[in-house]
Amino acid sequence: IFKSPLKHKALVGRLHACSAMSVLDTKWTCLKASAPAPGVVECRLSRPEKRNALSGAMWDELGNFFAAVASDGSVRAVLLTGEGPLFCSGIDFAAFQTLGGSSGKDSDIAHMALKIRSLGKSWQDAFSNLEKCGKVVIACVHGACIGAGVELISAADIRFCTGDAVFALKEVDIGLAADVGGLQRFPKLVGNQSLVRELVF
Repeated sequence: IFKSPLKHKALVGRLHACSAMSVLDTKWTCLKASAPAPGVVECRLSRPEKRNALSGAMWDELGNFFAAVASDGSVRAVLLTGEGPLFCSGIDFAAFQTLGGSSGKDSDIAHMALKIRSLGKSWQDAFSNLEKCGKVVIACVHGACIGAGVELISAADIRFCTGDAVFALKEVDIGLAADVGGLQRFPKLVGNQSLVRELVF
């Protein structure tokens, strides 16, 4: 509570300046942030050596990136791109080989299931941050977009792709559920529930 409106206005101005700088000034390990134009921020998936496969760290950073963008009044639109020869190769299975642990309380099925459920919920929330950030999110796809990559762009507002882009949902082929929000979004995007089931299953 400020007695002087000038002090309050100055504080609000500083808070807005901090939020405007936060996304570009944060040091991301799996993403690259840039401002190609006023009011536009580019969020680039940046694990080209892994074909931009989604690791736990990348998933966390995506959620944090779009949570920060939501409070940044200077950002009007976000371009979601991928570095290297393709947009995204899906989940990085090597990063999740130790999921569940091999000893202690995580070694039994019940605790492992709870851990997987909690992890899946955090992944869903990260992708949902794209929808909830209040900015126009434009996915720019080139090369391949596979599995979780397709579910990621389903949370964007607009999707563009190059002529050589290919899309694949391979979860069913390897016994996984496509459970990070895509199955709920696809019918609205495609406009045909039975076509979605034919393409996905």
